[in-house]
Amino acid sequence: MKFEKVYNVRPVQFKGMNDQLIRSGRLMFSTENDIKVLKNEIKTVVDFRGAHERKEFPNPEGLNTVCLDPMADAAALASGAKNIDMLDRDLSGVMKNQYYDFVHNSAAQKAYREFLLLLTDQNNFPVLFHCTAGKDRTGYATALVLSLMGADRDFIMKDYLRTNDEKSDPQLMKEFNAMSDQTKKDVYPLITAIEEYMTISLDEIEKMGGICTYCTNVLGLSESQIEQIQKNLTL
Repeated sequence: MKFEKVYNVRPVQFKGMNDQLIRSGRLMFSTENDIKVLKNEIKTVVDFRGAHERKEFPNPEGLNTVCLDPMADAAALASGAKNIDMLDRDLSGVMKNQYYDFVHNSAAQKAYREFLLLLTDQNNFPVLFHCTAGKDRTGYATALVLSLMGADRDFIMKDYLRTNDEKSDPQLMKEFNAMSDQTKKDVYPLITAIEEYMTISLDEIEKMGGICTYCTNVLGLSESQIEQIQKNLTL
């Protein structure tokens, strides 16, 4: 499937995986053709954005959308660079805490548990999941899936960093380009996929026994549910 104005969009793929799981940024710029693809070729859309983001930048109508908000306040700032001046300038520290919270925060655990449970039902596929830029909340969800599919850390990291090379959301870039040079330097840690961030999440999961142990002991999935996810995403 091809999109015209859905940004940072690509299938989640690892060896032996099918193309039934797609990640992206927000869908607000979708053309008529994009909307046809979303309605005709995507069975389920998962929106990781918060309520204020969904209200300000709504998805096209008529999609089968499941909203799962991990309450990721730092990641949500990607929905409006114009709001960044309200923050403390240590945005690198803010983002590091965010990737720690993806693993440990109860709201995040609930959202990602529901996301993974959705993947246990073959009737939900094809699935497209997104946040605003498709970088942090979506990037972490992708890391969980790739880990369950057997991808090693190097592969997961390369996939995560690929966001920096994908075509960016034009509104976010417009806001960024309007900033002063100093502000651009300040917000760089917020708008960029940085290896150190994802390393924090992966390290925390490893400390808890690895991805399968984390999914069973913390997220509450059963071994059979994990196996069903793997089956549903395999060619």
